[in-house]
Parts: sequence; structure tokens; C-alpha cells
Amino acid sequence: MKLFLIGGMEDLNFNYCYKITYESGETYDRRRNELSVEISKEDYKKIITGVLQERPIDQIEGISDVIDKMTENVEFADRFMNKNGSLRKTPLKKKRAISKLEFFIPEYEYRRLKKMKDPIETLERPVEHMTVYRNDGSSVTLTAENGRVSIVDQDRASIVICNLKHEIIYMNPAAVNSYAKRGGDKLIGRSLLDCHNQESRDKIQKVVDWFAADESHNLVYTFHNEKQNKDVYMVALREEGRLIGYYEKHEYRNAETMKQYDLW
Repeated sequence: MKLFLIGGMEDLNFNYCYKITYESGETYDRRRNELSVEISKEDYKKIITGVLQERPIDQIEGISDVIDKMTENVEFADRFMNKNGSLRKTPLKKKRAISKLEFFIPEYEYRRLKKMKDPIETLERPVEHMTVYRNDGSSVTLTAENGRVSIVDQDRASIVICNLKHEIIYMNPAAVNSYAKRGGDKLIGRSLLDCHNQESRDKIQKVVDWFAADESHNLVYTFHNEKQNKDVYMVALREEGRLIGYYEKHEYRNAETMKQYDLW
């Protein structure tokens, strides 16, 4: 694995939700309807600082231009919605009269920020790019920026990445779809161990211990799903040789000939 550092970008997309009150007095909570606006990193710092101090976003100083953009987005989106939040078949020709808007960051984002020891310091870190090379020659690139990890992976098979605490930190689109009945992307942040019985938990920990024992220990075949004709592997995730996590890789093909959990 190689780690690359480059300078950070000045702007980012800020996702937000809102509560709307019309001049008629009707109020609707649209916190399930996320909108996005491009803002500077400095404005984002102001917003998260204020939010973590329990201040309403519209009362945070120095972001009036951002509030104007957010309001404009809401007014535009509102033309395509019924008052209850459902989509209209055709947009309104004239925007509705709005008397009050309350803005919020999404709940998952708030929880993420609360877990950070120092959110501002995290935002000021340089962008990090990490490329993980698989045994088959393919690769996946992870980018850490603004406290988030994004991954470019077009693999059609499921990939689930965990840290050494067994917390799920990434699921590719195929994995989100595959585990939809178990919660899909809502599994991110939860422990992978919660999805397994005690016997499987012990096996997972045994593999992680094996990964940690030597830098050459990087791949373990764990299961063959006959119904879907796919093999499942645990693969070590390393930074300059140091074990930092692991991922579960699914590959659709004929049955694997390697022995299951053949560690030594």
C-alpha cells in the first residue's frame, strides 16, 4: 500500500436538511429531505463550531451568504414538492410564500462530529490518498478529506471495510445492496461482530491476529456461498506495512480450492 499527500480543496459540498413554515401557518419537518450547497471550508468550520455549541445554523455569524444559498435551494426544491414533502407531478409555476426556515445538519453528520476529539483540527489535515492493491492486480483508492473517507471502487461484488475495532467504515454500492435487508448503509459505524454469532466472531478475531503477526499475512479465504456461487475473503488493510484494518471481499466464481481459514 502507498500513501500520498496533496493539498486540500477550498470548497466542499455541505449537506443539510430543514424545517419549513409557510405564511399560512403550516409547518413541515423536512429533515428527511437533504439538500446540498457548495461552501468554503472556512464557512463549514463556522457552521460545525456553532452546531456543536447548540446554536441554530441561521444564527451563526459570518455565514449570511451561505444561508442565502440554502434558502434559495429550499425555495427551488419546494416548487417540486407537495406541502407534505411528496413529489409533485409538475412543478409549481410560482413559489410558495415561506415565513420561516430552520436549517439542520443531518443526524448522522452530527453524530460523526460529536465523536471527533477536535473537528476543526480534523478539517485542517491535508488530503490523504491511499491505494490498496489486491492480489488479482486490481486496486481501490481511499481518499481521506475533511474527516471523511471516500472510496473509488467499481467492483460489482460486495466489499465491506472495517477498522481494527471491527467497526464498519465503508460499504461499496454492491455491499449496500446485498445487505439491504440488514440495514444497508445504516450498518456503517456499527460493529461487524454484531452481524455474526460467537463462533464467527472468534474466527474473525483469529484472522485479524494472524494479519497482525506478519506483514506477509494478507489474505484468508473464509466461506463459499453455493447459492450465489461466490467466495468470501478477509483481506488485510495496511499503511506502510502497519495493519490498520481489514475488508471483506466477495468474488463470484467457481468454488475456491484453498482450505477455509488456512492460517498457518
